Amino acid sequence: MSNAVLALQDVSRHYRGKGGLLRKGDTLRAVDGVDVTLAPGETLGIVGESGSGKSTLGRLAAGIEPPSAGNVTFKGKPYAPIGSSAWRRQRRDVQVVFQNPSQALDPRLSIADQIRGAMEAHRLDTGKSGAGSLDALLARVGLEGLGRRYPHQLSGGQLQRAVIARALSLSPDVIVCDEAVSALDVSVQAQILNLLQDLQAEFSVAYLFISHDLGVVRHVSHRIAVMQHGRIVEAGPAGDVFASPRNSYTKALIAALPAASPSARRARDAKRRLDFAKV
Repeated sequence: MSNAVLALQDVSRHYRGKGGLLRKGDTLRAVDGVDVTLAPGETLGIVGESGSGKSTLGRLAAGIEPPSAGNVTFKGKPYAPIGSSAWRRQRRDVQVVFQNPSQALDPRLSIADQIRGAMEAHRLDTGKSGAGSLDALLARVGLEGLGRRYPHQLSGGQLQRAVIARALSLSPDVIVCDEAVSALDVSVQAQILNLLQDLQAEFSVAYLFISHDLGVVRHVSHRIAVMQHGRIVEAGPAGDVFASPRNSYTKALIAALPAASPSARRARDAKRRLDFAKV
């Protein structure tokens, strides 16, 4: 993809055992030869079971960890060495929204102070943000009038909105969403997903959306990549992957999804029987 804002080319991330689950000398291939591209304003869903390597891939994409092999480029340039001033500048443009927002926020500071602190750390004008003023940004994510509150005074959904606001205040090109809604109730999940889509339409931010929930990924993604054992086993437009999955692992993930209605379940069961008859 020539216009990719983010590209991972044949990237691997291996960990050598030093005790614990891995014996000394053993190697865990968390990510093993993966190619991923992300276009401006696009959502690429990364889906797989726990241990498939998707969160490690997200950290490589965000520049939090270096690859053991392969190349990661942002806007056509490799990530700078971790900890360097150039790397800090790049980190402004690639933000991360993690699974547990309470762990991503400082309990001692108000929400507004934490957003303001992130902007000051990147030498941005705290009177302005990606959505205008700080008050306007908080209102845009559904936290109008709540900037002076502390994390313990907010619900789980409000905390995630605060983390999204902090990321958006830096006007990033890419946000890596690592299980960003998995800790929320279903109704709150839908609200956050709709918010992310609205913000994408407004600010043209690209998402690398990581989740074990294929139903959630289907709701937000333009393309989907399915990971298993550190590798991508299937990738393509979201509609194509769901309508005609090629890989047996992808088929199993889709089959595990609850059907939207009894008629949809019957149609899916009939398709399975037909596919089985062709084998």
